[in-house]
Amino acid sequence: MVWLVGSTSYVVYFYDPAAGWMTLDIAAGPQGPTGPAGPTGTQGTQGATGPQGAQGPVGPAGTPGGMGDLVAPAWQDASGLVQSPWQIVPGSQVRSMIDPWGRCQLGGEIFYPGGNPPDNSPMMLCPLGTVPSQAMTLVTVEDVIPARFYRVNVRTDGVICLRYPNSQTTGQVFLDGLSWVFTYASDQPTLIGG
Repeated sequence: MVWLVGSTSYVVYFYDPAAGWMTLDIAAGPQGPTGPAGPTGTQGTQGATGPQGAQGPVGPAGTPGGMGDLVAPAWQDASGLVQSPWQIVPGSQVRSMIDPWGRCQLGGEIFYPGGNPPDNSPMMLCPLGTVPSQAMTLVTVEDVIPARFYRVNVRTDGVICLRYPNSQTTGQVFLDGLSWVFTYASDQPTLIGG
């Protein structure tokens, strides 16, 4: 008996002195044990992107609108947003106004008792719903002659801070120049009015 290991696709000849050359009949032998699994192959390349699906039906048209449909902005009391020790100048009104385009405007006058507010002093909080998605740097002016200008930061935590005040300052500042956008074109603005 002869064992041939490997493929059975070849032909084996042997010589018989009486019959001459003969072909060996080859049959598959018994199956051996399963070997260990090979390593995972590398990931194949990305196939071609399929065609884009059909566009869905167009939705119904919205109701016609115009500038006259916008809610008119109105001043709102913001005195409760002033942060201690800052105070409202007697006779002044601290107010805020929000327009339909997502802009907040402040108004009024506040002061730091005794003057000389420290750097990064929290003056007030943003009105409800007007916290910007990124910090804003604005400019305000001190109520003195000659006027002094200060940087104001509107932070993403909703705090409005006075930055880098001069020494020997009165600490009395106008808020009227402070306005910022808190809604962007990608957002859906909430219209707030009086």
